[in-house]
Amino acid sequence: MIELLVLIVLFKESSTIYGVKRKIDKRFFLFFKLSFGSIHPALKRLEKDNYVELKNTLTIGGQKKSIYSITEAGKNRLFELMVSDLPENPALANQLIIVKLMFLHKLPDESRHIVINSLSDYILSCKNKTEESIKHEEIESKEEEDFFKFYSNQILSPYAEYLEKLK
Repeated sequence: MIELLVLIVLFKESSTIYGVKRKIDKRFFLFFKLSFGSIHPALKRLEKDNYVELKNTLTIGGQKKSIYSITEAGKNRLFELMVSDLPENPALANQLIIVKLMFLHKLPDESRHIVINSLSDYILSCKNKTEESIKHEEIESKEEEDFFKFYSNQILSPYAEYLEKLK
């Protein structure tokens, strides 16, 4: 997840680690709060795998400045991550859906359609499972049933409608 966020941020422009953190904070503040301690190792892994490159320069004051930029292999990796399947963990899947939707407009048409179809399939599957649970009375309380209905109608349905418009 962190590597995906870093690649998204670097896709637009090169940046220092502080710039990467600031851009992630600014762009994804509703969904993620990352520390330098999680961003730095991700950048190092991406650099080791040749997905980002590091250039050290000196500022006018003589301070070392490290600039990270995405490589062509990194752009390919970013697109691979965007079209990859969602994990089974629903909480992580929801976070990835949000990230993918926010970056969707940057993808080439073919990749965008693959991501849209993948997300649509996942959301419709969740909606069907939720409705089946309610229908077969697998829910233990009225409050729980109300929440499942809310989740299906107020979260999953708008996602599905939004993705249908994008198709």
